[in-house]
Amino acid sequence: MKPDRTLFWITTIIGILITLVVIYATVMIIIWEFKEGSGYIMKDLSNIFRLNLNNSTLLYLIYLLGYAIAWWKPLRGSTIILAISILGYIFGYREERSAYIATFLVGFFYLAYWFDSRKKKKSDLKKN
Repeated sequence: MKPDRTLFWITTIIGILITLVVIYATVMIIIWEFKEGSGYIMKDLSNIFRLNLNNSTLLYLIYLLGYAIAWWKPLRGSTIILAISILGYIFGYREERSAYIATFLVGFFYLAYWFDSRKKKKSDLKKN
């Protein structure tokens, strides 16, 4: 019997779409910094890697890392995505909260996919 992969495809499609938006937003933030000339991020590159929760660039980069991990290890990747989404929602700017809700959704779907795949593996072991 062929396994049902509906949840996998829903998770993958939603994850890719939201991740493309996050990549676009991150690139636009960096381009805006160059055009604006404030150079907050680019003047000192270490600003990107400081955990300043009002600067969403680092949080988006950690989200991308979590998303990459979620392709191979859904539990670990979804945990990273969920943690970053919650931190960003609580401490980030109000204008960006919808982005963190969307990334939380991706983490939730990967977590649901992980639970579903574990459940299927356990049921397959019981049948054999």
